[in-house]
Amino acid sequence: ISRSSTCTISFLMVAFSLSFEESLAALRLHRSAASPNMGFRAQLKKFESLEVPILQEQMRKKYGEIKKLEVLKKQLLSRPPAN
Repeated sequence: ISRSSTCTISFLMVAFSLSFEESLAALRLHRSAASPNMGFRAQLKKFESLEVPILQEQMRKKYGEIKKLEVLKKQLLSRPPAN
């Protein structure tokens, strides 16, 4: 759960411009067991400050602004429907 959570959180940070804390909270809305270990958390916080801005700029240059991402971000940050 730690490794897959870390990969998912890093994607959310880059694709949706979320902070580490926002990404973790969004992931936990959909997967409550998500819990990156302390080492991964430290790496994600470093990634947030050093790498995320660079990767976001590269994505904008390659793909431009993707309006659909805002819609997906709103869906991500809301609770999933109850089954």
